[in-house]
Amino acid sequence: MRQRSPRILSMRLVAAALLACAATTFLSATNAHAGELTGCWEGCWDNWHDNFTGHVKARFWKCDDMHYEGEFSGIALLVIPYRYRSTFTITHVEGGRTYFKSYKHLPIWGGYTMCGYVEGCKFVAKYDKCDGSGRGCWWMDRTCSCGCCCR
Repeated sequence: MRQRSPRILSMRLVAAALLACAATTFLSATNAHAGELTGCWEGCWDNWHDNFTGHVKARFWKCDDMHYEGEFSGIALLVIPYRYRSTFTITHVEGGRTYFKSYKHLPIWGGYTMCGYVEGCKFVAKYDKCDGSGRGCWWMDRTCSCGCCCR
């Protein structure tokens, strides 16, 4: 049996390590949007109680494996600008979807709970006003304004 030189063996080992590293990086990048909240989003909200709708923009930052900070901005009632932050807790991950919940008390408007999911480049959520006077939904798509696009 022919013995290989240590140089050839070390080159093969380096090549295998580089290949493994590249594969890990590719898989991480491919799955980054699978159920990841981080990034910029844009879409609309719909209040089922009052039949109001509006445009919304959001940006999310990852705090840790179970929490994200989200900042929302838009226009309510056609003329009232709003901007607020809320913490989102990941409840579970299933079938490519990351499910979350949040609670926020807004001055004038009161308390709101939200639950929903992110799947790929889609954000879908339902909200309820804690006093029962309002409920509705949010639909958003991931945007490129943060440098993280879905294509």
